[in-house]
Amino acid sequence: MLGDTGVQLTTIEPHNDSEIIISALQQEIFDLAIVTNSDFSPFKLPELISQIKSEHPRIRVIAICGYNTPELRDKIMASGAEIFMDMPFKYKNFSSC
Repeated sequence: MLGDTGVQLTTIEPHNDSEIIISALQQEIFDLAIVTNSDFSPFKLPELISQIKSEHPRIRVIAICGYNTPELRDKIMASGAEIFMDMPFKYKNFSSC
């Protein structure tokens, strides 16, 4: 989807291990991190985003989560995510971010 727009993509399969993500962020320069709850409990996303922003504050974070409650959304946004999107979402909504 994004690769078709000319964006260079790197996919990291964390297998529920945030250290894999943090290690990858230390090896390359990224402008954007898109985190989802496909490999993490949605309740661990705020901690992961906080860790990303703490170590790499210039990286913008988009959080995509299928578990949407106002409380979780607020925690994710407070942890440093610039954008929160519900799953499922339409590509046109994503591309407008």
